Amino acid sequence: MKPWDLVACDVRKPARYLGPEYFPTGYRPPSPGDLKVLLAYPDLYEIGMSNTGMRILYSLLRRMPGVYVDLAFAPWMDMEKSLRDRAEPLRSRHADIPVDRFDIIGFSLQYELNYTNVLTMLDLAGIPLRAAERAEAAGPSAGDTGDSTDRISQASAGGVAHRRLPLIVGGGPCASHAEPMAPFFDCFVVGDGEEALPRLVELVRAHGDGAWQDLLLQLDALPGTYVPGVRRVGRSGRSDGAVSDTSDDGTESDRSDTSDGAMSDRSDDGTESDTSDTSDGATSDDGTESDTSGGGRFSVRCGPPVPKQSVPDLDAYLPFVEFPVPAIESVFDRVSLEIARGCQQGCRFCEAGFTYRPPRERDPAAMEEWARQTVAATGLDEISIACLSTADYSKLLPLVDRLRTAAADLDVSLAVSSLRAYGLDSTVLAVLNRGRISSLTIAPEAGSQRLRNLINKNVTRAQILEAVARIVDSGIKRVKLYFMVGLPSETEEDLLELRDLAADCARIVRSRFSGKGALAVSVSWFVPRPHTPFQWEGMLPLEEIERRLDWLRANMPRGGVELKWHNPHMSWLEAVLTRGDVRLADAIESAWSAGARFDSWDEVFRPSLWRSAFELHGIDSQAYLSPVEPGQALPWGHVKIGVDNSWLERERKRALEGQTTPPCDPFGDKFVCFRCGAGCERPATATETATATATETATATATRAPPRRLRIIYRKEGPALLLGHLDLLRQFTLIVRRSGLRLARSQGFNPRPLLYFPPPLPLGWLGLREVVDIVVQDPGSPDGLLERLASVAIPGLTLLSATLPDEAVPKASKLDVADYLVQADSPNSDAEALVRQAVEERRLPAIAVETPPRTDVAVPEDWPSDGLLLRFRWPLSSAPRIDRKLAEVLPDVLVLSVARERLVPA
Repeated sequence: MKPWDLVACDVRKPARYLGPEYFPTGYRPPSPGDLKVLLAYPDLYEIGMSNTGMRILYSLLRRMPGVYVDLAFAPWMDMEKSLRDRAEPLRSRHADIPVDRFDIIGFSLQYELNYTNVLTMLDLAGIPLRAAERAEAAGPSAGDTGDSTDRISQASAGGVAHRRLPLIVGGGPCASHAEPMAPFFDCFVVGDGEEALPRLVELVRAHGDGAWQDLLLQLDALPGTYVPGVRRVGRSGRSDGAVSDTSDDGTESDRSDTSDGAMSDRSDDGTESDTSDTSDGATSDDGTESDTSGGGRFSVRCGPPVPKQSVPDLDAYLPFVEFPVPAIESVFDRVSLEIARGCQQGCRFCEAGFTYRPPRERDPAAMEEWARQTVAATGLDEISIACLSTADYSKLLPLVDRLRTAAADLDVSLAVSSLRAYGLDSTVLAVLNRGRISSLTIAPEAGSQRLRNLINKNVTRAQILEAVARIVDSGIKRVKLYFMVGLPSETEEDLLELRDLAADCARIVRSRFSGKGALAVSVSWFVPRPHTPFQWEGMLPLEEIERRLDWLRANMPRGGVELKWHNPHMSWLEAVLTRGDVRLADAIESAWSAGARFDSWDEVFRPSLWRSAFELHGIDSQAYLSPVEPGQALPWGHVKIGVDNSWLERERKRALEGQTTPPCDPFGDKFVCFRCGAGCERPATATETATATATETATATATRAPPRRLRIIYRKEGPALLLGHLDLLRQFTLIVRRSGLRLARSQGFNPRPLLYFPPPLPLGWLGLREVVDIVVQDPGSPDGLLERLASVAIPGLTLLSATLPDEAVPKASKLDVADYLVQADSPNSDAEALVRQAVEERRLPAIAVETPPRTDVAVPEDWPSDGLLLRFRWPLSSAPRIDRKLAEVLPDVLVLSVARERLVPA
């Protein structure tokens, strides 16, 4: 699809799909014989391009010989419609390969409300949605009984034809509880992917054209790989929910129940010796049960537990600068340094805090080198350090000291995310303030100390107030408080304490800034997440959530407090999909068929579609949100995350008793460990000490030459036609920074690069000789400037010249007239004469009209020689109306393309 086609179809932000990207290590197209792997992110391009996991895995696969890796993202509804209207398949981002031509498609499952986008991407690619349908496409042998185990045995004997469709793999946080999506995936990778995904890729490549079901058996034998197609689905217990105890390794000590048809003991190979149940129906070909209402609370998987994969040495997978720089600004448009993985705080509601155990840290020296290398390669102007709990990083001060020096050397800012502000060193706050951040977030999670003890939030009210005071004392005027409402045993008294805490924090903020400070209170709703001590708890009914939201809106302090809240209906759906079993797959597909897309976006989320889908399939959504007795088998029980279930039960008991558990400390000299089962090991003694101070690093400005204006003449064409004005501005700052030049900046609280553009080109218009002025520090000699800049430019921006003009030369922003070339089509043979007459009569705001061709600027090669070709000298202020004004003169004219040839003084 050509860039102009996307513009003509009124596709929102077309650069998401064809915009130019910069590859720091160069783009490598696929070679014959390569195994083709697609990393698919079921959300918008701007979000997926910010994902750290995508960057890590892309860089790893890029370095594997014989492997080609590409990216794909979920198209917004307008682009989806355009693809369907034109019968065009979904294609990869870089090589424009139809998605169904890849050997492996790996979906990053970050959030349950992206599930329907997975189905959209598969459907647009022409890939059958269900794994069972794709297995049938592989050609089952004659006499196949439909039983998955028998079918696999026949496949192993060579009874199944070769596979033609891609292997569909799921990974990311949701892979640890992905039963609702299991029928749509061939396999899941649970845990860290740095070692697991390359291992899977190598197995698929070695398997070649072997039998498909045999490949599934081999995949199921890989550590951390879960293949739904080789496991059976059974019931969690009797209809009253009673089951036998579950051991720490996740296996069931006894699953027999002859009274109601529940499953008998599992055999050594993981198959069931008896799954009959005359009371509630048969099992379908894909292993799911058509009706389990009489057989237990949940449908659960049988077989040995799937162990989560955990990478012990994160530094072994640095750096990952092969990832392309996004064409347009991404959600986190910066160099994001993952300094650690995991968290030792032990908040009882936090799934990530348990599934990413054991905590692991990266080396500060490695982080500094990573930051310097990535900034130089990408041109991004901010370094951000991030992990689940940055304040717990054991070498935070040495790291901040190193990165502050690097940021000063590289002329970039330094920011910190996921920061626990209470107990934070003043040096870090000073660095944050110098970074000119506008706000900082504190997460008390609960308003009362009773609830903070319940969730194991080891912080007091006094510490929260002290943290707010220290933040505003450092100069930060806006503070955000994050609360979770609907926690187990929450009462109105707890909500009153939340209100009072917010009021006290607001008074502190406003008192420091004479009433000009601001406090934002953000509220989300408790969702009992899998693999946490609260996985057995229930969620409030939607009606009760709405009632508590009304209470907050009515009782939150007025003046200086801004209340925001997460959509309760989204939290309801998140909880159902998070805690659901395989029976939800039919409802997910029905909701998607009815139009559910981008369910995490308020502007398009339609909960009525989901209620109708649940009703259609006889699903009581509230049944998934009710409390569960510990010991009952759960839909995610076949995944072993490393933390023992018995330990989670003990933490739940301590929570209900109001007892807290101190944070573990696997990095300190005392090595505090509570033996949760994650397998932490005592680290080597730390040698790096905290040397950071609050003193700003001095910069030598006395000998610096004054800034100079750099003028770049360039051609904007191809994929760059899809860049809007702000995206174009961003690209030029990146190009200048990648070239090694230092940008000059404006003064004030939020300095900006000094760029001067003429009025922007409308989206899709060709620019043949465009002009931009950029103020830079110490540009040196103009010799070689063009080569430096052109070597790091993006496709579609062809740099023609780079000079250092005198101050007498007007800035590019002062240019207000340009020559335009218009390609049009009109059946009127007198069209050109009519246009000339309209110019003379001033019915067209053109200064002149000529007949091409002209010798100084060539007509674009892809423009046809026939038809109407006009050249205007037109004021920039009215240029975006060229096509409309021509239509007034010639009602039957069709403007095909417009090019701005050159900009000239008035």
